[in-house]
Amino acid sequence: IPALRVLTVDDNIENSGLRSVGARRSATDNGTWDVLVRARNYGKAPKLVNVTLNFGHIPQGSRPIELAAGEEKEVAFNVHTRAAGILEARLYPKDAFPADNYAALELPELRSLHVIVYSDQPDALKPALASESRVAAEFRRTVQYVPESDTASLVILQHFRPETRPQGNVLWIDPPPDKPPVAIQSRVEHPEGLRWEPDQPLTAGLRARDVQIESSSVFAPSAKDIRLAEVKDGPIMVANVSADGKSRSVVMGFDPFAGAMRYELTTPLLLANVLRWVAPDVFRDVDVGTQSAG
Repeated sequence: IPALRVLTVDDNIENSGLRSVGARRSATDNGTWDVLVRARNYGKAPKLVNVTLNFGHIPQGSRPIELAAGEEKEVAFNVHTRAAGILEARLYPKDAFPADNYAALELPELRSLHVIVYSDQPDALKPALASESRVAAEFRRTVQYVPESDTASLVILQHFRPETRPQGNVLWIDPPPDKPPVAIQSRVEHPEGLRWEPDQPLTAGLRARDVQIESSSVFAPSAKDIRLAEVKDGPIMVANVSADGKSRSVVMGFDPFAGAMRYELTTPLLLANVLRWVAPDVFRDVDVGTQSAG
């Protein structure tokens, strides 16, 4: 460049903007998103700003933030919705750079798993299902069984075999020997040599071999059944997927919620694997976020 001329300009423009917006499904409430908004003051003077949230054009709250020069802070919100929609974050007051005063996230629908439990001793099952906010459990006595009313995503039958089997996904817990869902070859007390079948979604995280099972049925599964757990006498837990892939069933020859096994770590893991297997999209953790908004 043969000649270069530099003109200095005193451009003291104060600006604050959104740095990031993130949303995570609440761990305690199925119908709530935990939202975190981060804002920054790029100017040289302290500034009081307000962050507002809208979901579906409905206000969700406002938070004031005091920002020193060059400071960055975050504020938290709880947005109560299960529906899919657009979450909008805005920063006020408006300034010379409006592009970083707005950000939008598309939130997916929050689904839950409807479970109907037919049992005459449901007390041990209730805490296990109530501990997960994404499960909507309904408990009925076995005499209340009506197959046409089963609109749940999962039906749990504990020590019970109805005359008409439910449609859809079913978890059988220690079914009686009269016409069981899987043929029973024997009954054993305190079975030994427990082994979990590896590389199966239903046995993920299960490694304990000293689980104290009071008693269990030993099955004679067909070729289409998936073997999940075996003792030295044979398989005690199997699964099955329908030909069209729309319904799944799990059959436990034992009751993990009875006796000493109810206090084993294996029991909640086993139930969690079953719930995730029948409804993987419900239990998939979802984080939605944007960085450098604007």
